[in-house]
Amino acid sequence: MTPTVTIEELRADPHPRYRKFRRDSPVVRCDELDAYLVCRWEDVRRVCTESAQFTADQPDSFLTRFLGRNMLHSEGPTHRAARALVLPAFRTPPTDLTRAAREVWANLPRGVEIDLLGEFCGVLVSRALTGLLGLEEVVADGRMTSWGRVLDEGAADFAGDTRVGERVARVRADVLSVARAAAERQFAVRPESVVGCLLAREEPVAPDEVARTIEFMVLGGDSGPREGLGTVLALLATSGAPVRDRLSHDTRTRRLFVEEALRWECPIGAITRRNRRETTVAGTTIPAGATVLGVLSSANRDETRWRQPDVFDPWRDEGPHLSFGAGAHGCVGAALTRHLARALLDCLPALETATILRPPEYRGWWFRGPDALPAVLPTAG
Repeated sequence: MTPTVTIEELRADPHPRYRKFRRDSPVVRCDELDAYLVCRWEDVRRVCTESAQFTADQPDSFLTRFLGRNMLHSEGPTHRAARALVLPAFRTPPTDLTRAAREVWANLPRGVEIDLLGEFCGVLVSRALTGLLGLEEVVADGRMTSWGRVLDEGAADFAGDTRVGERVARVRADVLSVARAAAERQFAVRPESVVGCLLAREEPVAPDEVARTIEFMVLGGDSGPREGLGTVLALLATSGAPVRDRLSHDTRTRRLFVEEALRWECPIGAITRRNRRETTVAGTTIPAGATVLGVLSSANRDETRWRQPDVFDPWRDEGPHLSFGAGAHGCVGAALTRHLARALLDCLPALETATILRPPEYRGWWFRGPDALPAVLPTAG
């Protein structure tokens, strides 16, 4: 009989359970999700990359029911066309992110307790996402932050909480109003942005399609980059002076630091696939049609892949992680996360002036990152 796990057991800190699963039962069932969780590195890579066996095409997935047909849960020409539409906007930063980071930092309150994760990282991610979509003229930082938080909550509301549903409905009405204004050309949209590319298509674009695209981009471009950037900031802020000094003088070490932060606390916990045909993974038979979760955060701490995987080693150089998946469905938001992290590290001299009041605690399993980073900035500088 396949062992089982509940969402509640994973929510606070999934890593001890993932460690046990990798050792004793590398495939487990979650009845709440009606899914099999695959936990070992090689098996997760297989789930990510073998689309002939594990397809992303999931017309009845929770995400598809929440968003409608989308790039994540599609295959073939449909997936390639959707990806080609948005990928150029993700590859090139929509704005000077280093300048944006410095502006956000300069506007933070001084001499009082603030949360750097919400008031710095959250605002920076929202600003980058607004530029990515081409909505700078009409969507302010706070509005984008609200969209991201509520849509993240809705996408992970497996229990169907009516209060969450009401919040999602309000955000969707707001997104539709912006989408309608964009489709009617009521404001200027940069042609290289995601919405600009959508509106440039030859066939007419309905406001509903623009709204679905915005929702999908907000969901994918807010949660992963926000959690990933928060982890980079939290580890940077709590690292000792020797680490920060090395980062200041050696740009190569910056890449290592960022990639290790993203491996150590994977911002996106898992990817979902549908099993096309009955197969066996790590001795467990998975029936045809079953939902399979490749648990990225477990793969990133697999003892057979990493030396001392539970240790954050800022200079680790052991090859790529799976924090953004792999293969044709590798997360398009990976580039945005890395652009944001580089901008964050460009602000290192300013970040070093912050007094951190307590180290962060990490929470979540589907999206995972630090809970808060309370700090006080000096009154001058």
